[in-house]
Amino acid sequence: MREPTNFENVSDSTNGINQAGSRRTLSAGLLAKVLGAFSSRAPSDVSTASKENFGSINETEARRLGLERVEVQGNPAAQKVLARIYGQPIFNKLDILTRDAGNSIAAIQQFGAAWKKAAPNIPLQYGTQNGRFTVHDGYHRRLAEGNVISNLDKDNKKVSLPRFDEPAVLWIENWKEVSIDDEAFDQTTSPLLTALDVKQKDGQSATGVVNISRIAIDEALWTGDPSDRTKTPKHTALITKLGLDPAHYNFRLIRQDEYARLAGAGKNFGNKALGLCTWFDDYAVEGDEVEGLCGICYFDTDDYIVRSKSRDYAAEFLAVRLVLEHNTSPT
Repeated sequence: MREPTNFENVSDSTNGINQAGSRRTLSAGLLAKVLGAFSSRAPSDVSTASKENFGSINETEARRLGLERVEVQGNPAAQKVLARIYGQPIFNKLDILTRDAGNSIAAIQQFGAAWKKAAPNIPLQYGTQNGRFTVHDGYHRRLAEGNVISNLDKDNKKVSLPRFDEPAVLWIENWKEVSIDDEAFDQTTSPLLTALDVKQKDGQSATGVVNISRIAIDEALWTGDPSDRTKTPKHTALITKLGLDPAHYNFRLIRQDEYARLAGAGKNFGNKALGLCTWFDDYAVEGDEVEGLCGICYFDTDDYIVRSKSRDYAAEFLAVRLVLEHNTSPT
């Protein structure tokens, strides 16, 4: 029998209180930086220029690697709803972090209503059960604290925010999500992971898309800290073989906001009936650890959950989906 995908039944360190038993708060300086990031972004659809960024790609090679081109639409309204969460420790708006707050249930309901109005087709990002926040609130708590980061050094954090407002054109691995109990799932393969020589938890080269730790993904893609975006030789060679300049293109894990938007656009990602979870780009600081982000639909709700797991964790239900992106800044 496969391991259950309900993270309630999997031991990890994600909870609403840090290991010292006290709650960290967002500094005024960090809050200004977080909110400023939203005000500086101009809402837009996928531009013609963005569509042409992959004009020189070798499409035959891309399809051999199991990639397909997708457009991810931006949703500025959804991003503004999330911004209210980041500001709440100081402005006391939508206080969904304080577990014993009398107004927390009302705040959760306000957030849910605002999200569904702003993004009716995008799965809700935070878990509720019977009108109360569950232990799945770890992701937004860490967003508010500035503890979702792009690097591995928790003492020199590079804060990373969701980007629901940003449109994108990507080439994405196109393997189909099916039930983990479906015989077809055992036959799911990734030519891209094979080409990168990604290792499974048993040390063997990956033959499928699961049983792969975040450490193994990072080691296959990057030399040094992943946030520096220094590619491994195999990573560089694959970009070159696609007819692209390695200074301006790279593979990475799909981001949680991209995954959710594509789920809302008919990709059938995160269907809770399938029991599948996916590694996401970026990390979360949890106590003394830096964990990898991942996502799943919680069995008891219709809410789309973002969690984190230890970087050395691997399981039969935790999958890898890489995307190819164009970077405007050389790497």
